Amino acid sequence: MSEPILSASRLNKAYRGQGGRPPLQVLRDVSFDLHAGETLGVVGESGSGKSTLARVLLRLTGVDSGAISFRGVDVLRPAAQQAKHLTRKIQIVFQDPNSSMNPRRTVRQALVEAARVSGDPEATSERSLAAMLDAVGLSSDKLNSHPHHLSGGQRQRVAIARALAVSPEIIVADECVSALDVSVQSSILNLLLELQRKRGLAYIFIGHDLAVVHHMSDRIMVMHEGHLGGEF
Repeated sequence: MSEPILSASRLNKAYRGQGGRPPLQVLRDVSFDLHAGETLGVVGESGSGKSTLARVLLRLTGVDSGAISFRGVDVLRPAAQQAKHLTRKIQIVFQDPNSSMNPRRTVRQALVEAARVSGDPEATSERSLAAMLDAVGLSSDKLNSHPHHLSGGQRQRVAIARALAVSPEIIVADECVSALDVSVQSSILNLLLELQRKRGLAYIFIGHDLAVVHHMSDRIMVMHEGHLGGEF
């Protein structure tokens, strides 16, 4: 197998205890590799550390110790010129599309904001914006819609389009279908699989529904109280 594009080594993270309580250890010596085009599933009960792991990978939360590298670049302490590169190459799709979108901004504004990160002026053109929506199964007439005009599945498709706007290599999908109706979940999962096939994306697919994660993943890591309890 080829060299991994993302490697995490011995990650540890604790949150300060409240009211004199001891610190809460949420990541305990977590290590894994992710290869290009692969889907690595992460399952575990609530509080097992799955979402904290996602936030660490996106540099939204720091760690107490450990290392993460993306194609040889230090994810946790990137040089100034590398930080923007990492923002483009590792993206996230959150659980709840309602909370991840600004209700005052149209779909167009959300996509333009994301596309500007790419540094390509053409990325914010009308043609490119329409192509972003087409890639996730939406028509260009949704560009002027606000989030409350869209269904939950449509909002999640916009969130996926926003993540794709900067041509990432890795997408962290953090419980990305758990807030959707069962009837909509399969269409979003099929979309993710199609995008992976066309674009060679690697996914870290986080969830608590083992059947869904198993359907999506090449390998699965099990988290329990911050530990990796095993892999299959």
